[in-house]
Amino acid sequence: MENYIKYEIPSFKIQFEYPEWWDEKIEYDNTYLFWDEFTGSFRITPNKFDSQNFSIDQFLQNKFNEYIESSPTWRIYNKRKYLYFENISKKDNGLTKLHFYISGYENILITCSFAYDKELLEDENSNDEVAGALEEVDNILNSLRIEHP
Repeated sequence: MENYIKYEIPSFKIQFEYPEWWDEKIEYDNTYLFWDEFTGSFRITPNKFDSQNFSIDQFLQNKFNEYIESSPTWRIYNKRKYLYFENISKKDNGLTKLHFYISGYENILITCSFAYDKELLEDENSNDEVAGALEEVDNILNSLRIEHP
């Protein structure tokens, strides 16, 4: 993709591309943060489960049921199924809108989110910026690859 930077999380064999105008940093041990200062922030958090009894499909179905009040849906990015849902969170004196995308492979769970100040939706120009940022999130997820063993 043009104007994108390749990023790799070697310990999970995950690769994807993000917009070159976004900043990035490792937020916690396994949370990777990417953001555009005018719209919002994208986080990706991979986790590995040691249990041989872990089933990504069952985990996703359980999460679907858990968030049923958030009207979850299934989305496909790069031939991979993601659980998608939205939430509103109170933070400080404002509201944050969150978009969640959860997927995985074998014993690897990938939780992604995109968050932004809900006030951005009240202004037409800012609303357009958020829509553009959500398209960038779609592009990131479409570029995401997990190297299969």
